Amino acid sequence: MDIIIQNEADVSEDFSGYILIIPNEGCHYCIDEAFQFAKKNLNNRQIYFIITSDFDFKRSKVRFSQNELSAKNLIFDTKQVCSKIGLRQNYLILLTLKNGSLESQNNLVPDDVKKNLYQVQKSIK
Repeated sequence: MDIIIQNEADVSEDFSGYILIIPNEGCHYCIDEAFQFAKKNLNNRQIYFIITSDFDFKRSKVRFSQNELSAKNLIFDTKQVCSKIGLRQNYLILLTLKNGSLESQNNLVPDDVKKNLYQVQKSIK
């Protein structure tokens, strides 16, 4: 929850749902799948997308229209919170929260990305 709150997103303290952490660099297949998934689920209040970067966010922001960039569940980790708490890597990280507490953390490797995102999609409809 700190990631969302410190990046000034509007979320309740008892949030139940998902946070998908998407690195700006890393596995291109994974990142492409994650951005497509994010675009499909913008403004869905059951999932937040946090984009991380060690440099800047220009490459990530061009993937979205101006309207999409204003989605409440799309967060650019400009404060580097993910790096500070050890959640920055070259693969996707899927966090599952229940009542504001971390229930699980899954590092998604390329072979599992589609399957995991499909499972999340089914549960957030």
